[in-house]
Amino acid sequence: MKAYLDQDWDYFKEADRLTPKGDLGIPRIAEIVNYHFYHNGEHKFVIDEETALSILEKIGFVDATISEYMEGMDPPEQHRREYSFYIDAQK
Repeated sequence: MKAYLDQDWDYFKEADRLTPKGDLGIPRIAEIVNYHFYHNGEHKFVIDEETALSILEKIGFVDATISEYMEGMDPPEQHRREYSFYIDAQK
């Protein structure tokens, strides 16, 4: 969403490489955003940091904090580091 709002065309050039083409064979920005939110059915819900922290607290996690990208927890791709968030929490 940040890339969309910031009109980060470099992000969308990279995303285009990973996104199936639309009916016309040309990915449109909204199709790219939708594909990456739901990732062809793999992702079921779009969530932000505030909501994730609130859910974790509600289901009994403590000391939940936003953390930095951790090597080995996610693929080492630059767009993951820029457009994902990570949370550490204890149960």
